[in-house]
Amino acid sequence: MIISLLFGKQYVESAPLLQIISIAMALLALSNVIFTYNLAHFRYGFLWFLAGGVGLLYSLIHFFHDTPLIIAQILLLSTGLIFIGSLGWYVVKH
Repeated sequence: MIISLLFGKQYVESAPLLQIISIAMALLALSNVIFTYNLAHFRYGFLWFLAGGVGLLYSLIHFFHDTPLIIAQILLLSTGLIFIGSLGWYVVKH
């Protein structure tokens, strides 16, 4: 309903993509808070999880890019792993 109100009826089919991408971006925003905190304290171990997640994102999209939904799911997987890894590293090192 919100998509059709803001953008028009031709974009209603993108609603499932918007849900997945919104969750992925929320996880990335939370990860960014952890990144900023660690950078302020000169702790750089989280970069391994960030680099691994980005590498996984690019690798999976390279091999599995059949539909936009699969790409959105890969984005969610990668950002989820980045968030979990960064949060886990923060808990262990803090």
